[in-house]
Amino acid sequence: MRKTLIFPMLLCGFILMAAGCATTPKAPDFSPKLEASLAGDKWDGQNIPQDEVCNKFNSRPGNSPAIRVEGLPASTTKVRLRFNDETAGPAFDNGGHGIIEYRLPEDAENQAVIPSIPGQVSDLPEGFSIERNFTSQAWDTGSGYLPPCSGGEGNLYTVDIQALNAKGELTGETKLRLGRY
Repeated sequence: MRKTLIFPMLLCGFILMAAGCATTPKAPDFSPKLEASLAGDKWDGQNIPQDEVCNKFNSRPGNSPAIRVEGLPASTTKVRLRFNDETAGPAFDNGGHGIIEYRLPEDAENQAVIPSIPGQVSDLPEGFSIERNFTSQAWDTGSGYLPPCSGGEGNLYTVDIQALNAKGELTGETKLRLGRY
């Protein structure tokens, strides 16, 4: 009888733990009107630039695109970028290509352009920090952000964008398509 109770208890505990970890509390000034776009003209949202892919398929690790975020509530102090390959399975979704945070400049007001960052490095420009390294060292080496790395198989790459206040509460969120590679 004890054996039959262990699995349901473990499953229930896992579900509760996952649900608790997956949600970030919303701030009182949460805005559903957060908007994001690719800044600059290199990334078009359709096709990933060939020179901005991972080191495995490039002469160097690529860089992330610069991203414009608008509609930021006044309490927003940082933006979390969760880079994804939506085609490659669960290991590469939910920030599987790295989760990076960017501290907003004090004069950001309700918009900001998040600068491009280098891929596959731990030493990021000022204002950036790595919340979680990319999840699969089987595809390529390094740390931080893993640029698109499917080898031209047509995989869809996106970034989940979360605006946060100083307490870590969500002030806004959106998703941006980076393109296919």
